[in-house]
Amino acid sequence: MAQAVDKHWLEPVRSARGAQEGIRTAFEQIASALDRSRTILGCPLNNLALELCVADPEFREAIEGIYDNWRKVIADKLRADFAGTFDADALATFVIASYSGAIAQAKARQSTAPLRSCAEQLALHFRSRRMPKAKDARASRP
Repeated sequence: MAQAVDKHWLEPVRSARGAQEGIRTAFEQIASALDRSRTILGCPLNNLALELCVADPEFREAIEGIYDNWRKVIADKLRADFAGTFDADALATFVIASYSGAIAQAKARQSTAPLRSCAEQLALHFRSRRMPKAKDARASRP
């Protein structure tokens, strides 16, 4: 699961110029791959977490480690873009929760529409928070 999260989420975020671009790319790549498939099975990590985390504490710790790394990568990118202007860890949690809910709805509907809608709403959220990048903010100070 950690390798799948890294490939489909962390790598697009790490390689993007900014957090918003990386998040949008991850959503788009996942939705496009699902559009090409015949069945949407949801997020394997979410599926496992929902079914097994209560029953097995060691398994829960392993899954939480994957989520922690996922949050950290997104939060680090957010901090680089918006240094100190909001709680990057909380926003990273919000992004992952948004994706998790959207992929669950996509599975239930057998449609990528919830993923695409969620990605658009996150983009609107980021646009509403147009804040200077950390280096731009430092350059504009007297």
